[in-house]
Amino acid sequence: MTDPATLMGQLDADARALDAVGRELGAKLKELAEVEIAHQDAYDAALLEVNESSKEKREAKARLAVPVELRGRLARLRREVEALKSYARIKGDTMSGRQSQLSALRDEARVG
Repeated sequence: MTDPATLMGQLDADARALDAVGRELGAKLKELAEVEIAHQDAYDAALLEVNESSKEKREAKARLAVPVELRGRLARLRREVEALKSYARIKGDTMSGRQSQLSALRDEARVG
């Protein structure tokens, strides 16, 4: 097992990393919300312009009428948000494991 000082340093580094990813995730979620609104507005506007009798065809043409850059940005942001969420979960699990190790070391010190 690692010594307590090393574990405390690792926990501190993990906490700083988790804080940073939390700030980045918050910013990305805000940006994602803005892009989702812009995407939906573009889609709704395109849907009004499409003259098709079939609902499926109207929706398909409207989706294609949304600018490629906007669709790409939306997809990229969704992937980035999911990656940040995943990283935060992993970092949180790592911190939990280190806290358990530290607790075990404290218990050993009390007994020994």
